[in-house]
Amino acid sequence: MIQRIAIEQFKSLKHVDLKLGSLNLLIGTNGSGKSNLLDVLRVLRGIAAGYPLKELFEGNGRTASGDAGLGIRGGLDLAQSRGQNSEEDQRLKPDIGLRVDLENRLGLLRYEIEFDSTGAVNSENLWQAGREVFKYADREGYFLQAGSNTLSAIYPNAYLGSQIILAFRSGLVDIHHQELVQAWRTQLLRTQLLEPDPRVLRQYGSTTKEPRMGDHGENFASLVRDICSDPARKEGYLGWLKELRPLEIEDVMTRNGALGEPLFFVREGTRELPSAVLSDGTLRFAALAAAFFQTDMPEVLTIDEIENGIHPGRLRLLLQLLRQRAGQTQTQVFAATHSPLLLDWLTEEEWQTTFFFHRDPSTGFSSITPLVDLPGFRSAAKQGRIGQLFAEGWMDFAL
Repeated sequence: MIQRIAIEQFKSLKHVDLKLGSLNLLIGTNGSGKSNLLDVLRVLRGIAAGYPLKELFEGNGRTASGDAGLGIRGGLDLAQSRGQNSEEDQRLKPDIGLRVDLENRLGLLRYEIEFDSTGAVNSENLWQAGREVFKYADREGYFLQAGSNTLSAIYPNAYLGSQIILAFRSGLVDIHHQELVQAWRTQLLRTQLLEPDPRVLRQYGSTTKEPRMGDHGENFASLVRDICSDPARKEGYLGWLKELRPLEIEDVMTRNGALGEPLFFVREGTRELPSAVLSDGTLRFAALAAAFFQTDMPEVLTIDEIENGIHPGRLRLLLQLLRQRAGQTQTQVFAATHSPLLLDWLTEEEWQTTFFFHRDPSTGFSSITPLVDLPGFRSAAKQGRIGQLFAEGWMDFAL
């Protein structure tokens, strides 16, 4: 799990340091910076994949199961923080800094990287339990010597432009360090940035077994076929679909095309309905639910605008899905929402990892504040519904 993430000078996120939980909700007005945080997770995944930063930001690569190499909004030119009214801020081109603390079987790993507007890596570091094991600076890389506290140069003159040194050269080091680097890479690579597109969800899947669908829902039908092959997983998945439409959906299945490629179907009474006739909201919920029954579960799952296409009366069901399945699968969830209704069903514990994004109109920079840290939040929450506070703009004025 990502325990903590720190961001310096990335888009509207000038200085951010967040302590995270298993379920993290992102709220705020349009343009307040929520998508920028999701972009940071996309950048980290691409770094772990070994993409040169210029390719990662400009979109000159591709992964089979996602879009780690499909580009970051705005590219490198717009990746640095820029103030709106300060000429000094407009001229400044500071290094972008990202730091992430990862909890895994090897303990606490901390990864940190700084790079500039050309995509050149200026520094890169990896720690284990507070002990530095890798350092890249001044165009040289160092690993901690086995049984010693001495960092020894292992990549002299290792400057590779925008290439990530740690990911690119990790195969050249000893087994102990390979294990650490692989743990770091695997955890960040296992990030699924889910943005289900109904047009994609209506398509046939591949004929091969797919333990995970793509970020936009590619091979959704293949994933459902895999879920249906396991009676226990199918029962759990179908249960959520029945909750969405309790008087209609009785079964879920796939049917094969001419070449054996699957298509998503549900059964209502005696009728089997293909994905082509199902509503966008039904398909989107079906994809979100299926994401929590994947054979290859991600370490981190992000979902933008989770309420999109979902009837307000079913938003509580959606929150229950995220809350329950995240706990059962040990998948960390980041979900952005504009729904005031959904906020009314949060527990007090979830207030700590529900983050309010506010963009200062005078500077253009975003602040990110846990609900419990908003001035006067607890007393205001006792007097009125949290969703109402959000909808009426109280949270913006509280800052």
